[in-house]
Amino acid sequence: GEKASELLRTIGLSDIDSVWMIRKVFIMIWILGSVAALLLFLFRYLAVTRKISRYGTCTDEKLARIFSQVRSEAARHPEVVLYTCPDIRVPMGLGILHKRILLPNLDYTDEQAYYILKHEYAHFCRHDLAVKLWLRVFCCIFWWNPAVYILKRDVDGLIEMKADALTTSGFSKQERLSYAQCMAWILAQSTGSPFPAVSTPLLNESAKGAHGDIIERVKLVLWPAKKPGKLCQGMVFTLALLLFLASYAVVIQPSYEPPIEDICTGKYVQEIDLSEVYIFREKSGKYFMVFPDGYRYPLDESAMKLFREIEDIPIQEE
Repeated sequence: GEKASELLRTIGLSDIDSVWMIRKVFIMIWILGSVAALLLFLFRYLAVTRKISRYGTCTDEKLARIFSQVRSEAARHPEVVLYTCPDIRVPMGLGILHKRILLPNLDYTDEQAYYILKHEYAHFCRHDLAVKLWLRVFCCIFWWNPAVYILKRDVDGLIEMKADALTTSGFSKQERLSYAQCMAWILAQSTGSPFPAVSTPLLNESAKGAHGDIIERVKLVLWPAKKPGKLCQGMVFTLALLLFLASYAVVIQPSYEPPIEDICTGKYVQEIDLSEVYIFREKSGKYFMVFPDGYRYPLDESAMKLFREIEDIPIQEE
């Protein structure tokens, strides 16, 4: 018996070692993949910033005047520099510390320039670039999980919709229609070239994949959703809080057999087959568990309380 138990323990330990070895391999692959993804992201980002630094700031008086108007109308006033870049086809914002709005070399009307600059400046007012940076780092860390890329796409779309809502806040129906036409015009200019990893292009994806997002954004611009009232917001917050607290009321644990080493064994320890024993009650009120060999084991109140819950054990009285 002892040799068999020792053999089982040895087999169990070897299985555990194998599992831990496999886990270590997967963890190393995870870490190396994350480091590689972060380095690649950093390399591409620095390459883009170095490329942009070769171009000068915008010298167009009309764009500078419109940008000054956009800044004066904003609730916040982050320091942003306006650049014109011939290598891009879609306006975008770039930079966490050195904030820049990049405009392609296109012929803008005053209205188009106003809408584009107001949209891109809204991203900096909302700190969207920092959100996209942390989201990109998150994707690099969990590179093996397809769900993070779906999350990234959804968050990117939500960021653009939030910027649209901030940009068009207070617009008339005609101004909203003009803003939507400007989005369609930018879509027509796009060539589908890739964007920097941490940027806020007016279009989230390439021209081929941006149509669905643009249609959804145009719908929200032309027919903005009504903001929920304070009562509705309070009810949603209360329900979310209750669900969060209720989640701690239930603890799900796996079911498993106790380890062999945790089972008490010894000279005076034996397994009880409840189908072969019964409980005997004396006239004095004392209880005994009677074994097949006639041995009577006294039971105290706590033991009797436990055995009363087991209906299969018969009780005989003196």
